[in-house]
Amino acid sequence: MKSVWPIAGAAGLLLACLPLPASAQGEKEEPDAPAGYYWHDLRPQLDYHPIGMVLPKGKLRFSNLLRPHPAGFRADEMGSLFSPVYGLGDGWEITAGVTDAERVGRGGEALFYNAGVQKQLVTETRSRPAVSVGGYGIFGPHSFRGGTGFLAATKLLHGKQRSPFAVFLHGGVKFQGYESDDYGDGTGIRPYVGSVLAVNRRFFVSAEFSPNQPWAQDDMWALRGTYVVMIKGQTVGVTGGIRNVGYGSHSFIGISF
Repeated sequence: MKSVWPIAGAAGLLLACLPLPASAQGEKEEPDAPAGYYWHDLRPQLDYHPIGMVLPKGKLRFSNLLRPHPAGFRADEMGSLFSPVYGLGDGWEITAGVTDAERVGRGGEALFYNAGVQKQLVTETRSRPAVSVGGYGIFGPHSFRGGTGFLAATKLLHGKQRSPFAVFLHGGVKFQGYESDDYGDGTGIRPYVGSVLAVNRRFFVSAEFSPNQPWAQDDMWALRGTYVVMIKGQTVGVTGGIRNVGYGSHSFIGISF
């Protein structure tokens, strides 16, 4: 099978160009918390999967909310080295960055370059989740090329503006494809679920799970805790936990922004 990698990314991009559903355009019901509340006070993002909400217009974050990773690449650790995401307004956000992966066996660290887009189709209200579609392409060493298209939903289950406690529920489905000199090619589609607990405005816990794709030996999952501090006006998180990208479980600790 050749040139399968663009299919997933193209699917997400085509879906993102669909018009908003009428319920999202005409609905006057107000959400429990305004969009800005999520980005200034809470951290609803997951380790490996996108969420249903996007950044407001003009907002820039250096933590990639689409979570690009090279599907099909046999690695036991993956992370973002540089991953800004920017809100364009009208439900759009874009991203580009660099992902590093530690290959299983010989070969060591590999770098992958990615770019993607996400479009929010449905705005969250008291009775419905935020729903988005999107996609990204990614390429790296040994002629690796991959893509992912996704549908993502997020609902604030508990919490209001200025509340010190909140619970988010995430869910979605991802279609992934890849081809490379090392690992051949493949495609797969899997659901995912996740949750984020904001204990207060400094301590956050996240968990997520997705069944393994055909090329992975393990399920993909992560459990993370983050404690946020202020250093010279900049929000910095001390974070750690345990996770599995598909090839063995590993503990981790680090800094997040």
